[in-house]
Amino acid sequence: MPPLPRLLITLGDVAGIGPEIVARAWPDLCTHAHPVVVGDPLWLERGLALAALSARVVPVATVEEVEPTPDVMPCLRATQQDLSAVRVGEVSAAAGRAAYDWLCRAIDETLAGRAGGIVTAPLHKESLHAAGYPWPGPTELLAEAAASTDVAMMFVGGGLRVALLTIHRSLRSVPDAVTREQLLRVARLLRRELPRFGAQRA
Repeated sequence: MPPLPRLLITLGDVAGIGPEIVARAWPDLCTHAHPVVVGDPLWLERGLALAALSARVVPVATVEEVEPTPDVMPCLRATQQDLSAVRVGEVSAAAGRAAYDWLCRAIDETLAGRAGGIVTAPLHKESLHAAGYPWPGPTELLAEAAASTDVAMMFVGGGLRVALLTIHRSLRSVPDAVTREQLLRVARLLRRELPRFGAQRA
């Protein structure tokens, strides 16, 4: 059996559902990977309390420092933002900056070969914008970090592969975004990348 990959789990916007979702998923994550949270230890502990779980959050300075287990959650803080004034359910520039910092650190660690992939908890577009960042979500930030302009979000489940033609748009703006050129671009991208996801070309 191949070794489990190290996955970096970014906590996303702490004013949202990220801390609780990461806490609830943690025991199962440990059966599929060596997960390391990139986030805030105190907010992660809040997530554990909401999930009524007793795992221990261990602050770390490197992703290799502590072995994750269902009872031990390594957490790489990777931001200088003070999150003590953030309130759940409210737009926060500090939360937006922290979410950006965490995703950037996860990208750096992955590109350096110290992790095999990134799983992002939800970011909030308004918090990112309040922090002065232009991206509507992680997809665009990841594309920029990878220096790639030919990207599409794809969902993979069982035998189903779905690439999205539009993302982060109001319903009113969708008709103008659905063009022949965009449809062909995503279709070509999907055709090229399908074999990497275990799909056969027809």
